[in-house]
Amino acid sequence: MSDRLRFRTPIYRVDGKFKRFEFWHCEDGFLEVARTLLVDDNATFGTSEQCTGLKDKNGRHIYEGDIIQHNTAAGPKCWPVVFKNGCFVLPYESGNAWLGKVIEHCPYDSGVVVVGNIHEKPELLERNK
Repeated sequence: MSDRLRFRTPIYRVDGKFKRFEFWHCEDGFLEVARTLLVDDNATFGTSEQCTGLKDKNGRHIYEGDIIQHNTAAGPKCWPVVFKNGCFVLPYESGNAWLGKVIEHCPYDSGVVVVGNIHEKPELLERNK
C-alpha cells in the first residue's frame, strides 16, 4: 500500500468548527468511508487532503494541509503544506519550495516537523508575521 494513496477528510460540525479527520486509503474507496459517516447528521465534509508520501523528523506522515516547522536563519518558522502545480510545496516568502527538497536539504538539526494542521491550529501560521 503506497503512502501517497492515503487521504484524510476533515469533518466539521454544523457550526463550522473542526471536529476530526477521517483517514482512508484509495483502495478502500471514499464512497465506503462516506457511507459510514452519513449517520452523523451534525457534520459536513471538507476537501480531502492527500498524504505526500513523506515523513517528518519523527516519522509522522505529512499531509496536504499540515503545518510544518523548521529552523531558519531568523529562527523557527511554520508553513502550510499545499499542493500546487502538481507537487507538494511550502509557500516561502521568496517562492514555493518543493517539500521533498526541503526535507532532504534542511541544514538544521531540528529537521522538519509537523506541528499541527490548518484545521486545528491555524494560529501557528501567525508566528511568521
